Amino acid sequence: MSATSLSSIAGRGTRRASNDGFPELDDFYRNGRRTPFSLFIRYLRCGMEKKEICERIQRERPDVVGISSSFAAYSRQAAEAAAVAKEVDRFIVTVMDGTHPTLFPRCVLEDGDVDYVVRGEGETPLRELVHGLSSGTGPRSKISGLSFRRNVVHHVGGINTEDDIDTIPA
Repeated sequence: MSATSLSSIAGRGTRRASNDGFPELDDFYRNGRRTPFSLFIRYLRCGMEKKEICERIQRERPDVVGISSSFAAYSRQAAEAAAVAKEVDRFIVTVMDGTHPTLFPRCVLEDGDVDYVVRGEGETPLRELVHGLSSGTGPRSKISGLSFRRNVVHHVGGINTEDDIDTIPA
């Protein structure tokens, strides 16, 4: 089973200052606007564009795509990455982790392009999920910190914390 992490591939590449993808913020973050309340002028959009993500997934042909969504402000872009993966191949398994899906797993799973959410620290649950998917055993109901949707949203255990970091591969 092959896996691709969009957090590792989409985070690399051209970095440009832009409000692209955030048109609703144009009134708030205008060029040259400086006030005590303006912490910055523009959002930074980092990484690959949707077309580049699509091409990379087509080239790598992964079975599982992992997407990290650390900030609610960028949750729409994370959802778009999952949608791109599903557009390439509806059978690609999409897994999202990070602060946003940990806090809002139901919302993340409701759009239909994310198959699994890892709540909390993801090293062990993601490894167990990929192992279960590749072996065909599908131990979803035993992976603490995992959320998934099968007609309704299921949450297994609480938010995962890694008690022994020595179990995490180098």
